Amino acid sequence: MPDGVPASAKPPLLTRLRRHLGLIIALTVGGLLVGLLVGLLQPKSYTAESRVFLSSQASFDALGGDFASEPTRYLDQQAGVMTSRTLLAEAVKGGAPARDAQELQDALEVVPSAESDVLTVRATAGDPEQATERVDKVIEAFRDYQADLVQKQLKAVESVSNAGEKRLAQQRAAVFGDGVQLVEDASVTTSTSAIGNATVLALAGLLLGSAIALARDTGRDRRDRAARRQKQELRVAAGWPDPDDGSDRAETGADHGSPALSAEHGAFGPSAPGNSASWQNVKTPESARSVQTPSRST
Repeated sequence: MPDGVPASAKPPLLTRLRRHLGLIIALTVGGLLVGLLVGLLQPKSYTAESRVFLSSQASFDALGGDFASEPTRYLDQQAGVMTSRTLLAEAVKGGAPARDAQELQDALEVVPSAESDVLTVRATAGDPEQATERVDKVIEAFRDYQADLVQKQLKAVESVSNAGEKRLAQQRAAVFGDGVQLVEDASVTTSTSAIGNATVLALAGLLLGSAIALARDTGRDRRDRAARRQKQELRVAAGWPDPDDGSDRAETGADHGSPALSAEHGAFGPSAPGNSASWQNVKTPESARSVQTPSRST
């Protein structure tokens, strides 16, 4: 920033960034290339998703029908059943592509809906077919589990109830079924995108480059202000006129008792008439002390 410009005055933000445009472009392009490379080399992950529509808002009761319960609590209970180790172990036995129940549980997510009797089931895998098969086998194991509970209750009713109660229990079981009304076919999406990674890292490079550019520009402004301040202090100590001062004193050199340099006063100040010597106090830049120097008359 040139002399005479206030230290508080700063150029616009875009001007400050343009000073380091090369750095910003380099970091942005570098982030873009790294993102593309990571996206191409990183193993892809696939997620299969299916929705399970339940046929009831309460658990099956062979003796009393569907007893009233809070729908949200029932959905949470069914989601817990679907992600339990016991059910997932049965899913692995049924052919779910996983070493054990723990691996399948780590890849599984079941989300109950807050507005309807729907469970959303998601499973991830390195292959789209494996992801789909995991979802299908977990839902299949869940339906088998629900149907098994219904049959156990029917057997309990048959051992203690009369013929009429047995018929009612069988009718309720037929309506309830396995507790599932509909299952959507699983859809598969990929969770890794080279373009997405490149975009994110390019934006990160742009922000990083801008931050570094502003930090460098701020540091340069501070150094410039410090240099100007030091230069001004040296001028004041030496008694030199301040070029930033627009008054007549800066032009005549009359400020701070400095010697006038105009032709009217001579080289060392005004001279007495005649050939007698006059004395003037002169401040030297080296010592800034007053010394007596004879002035020669013309």
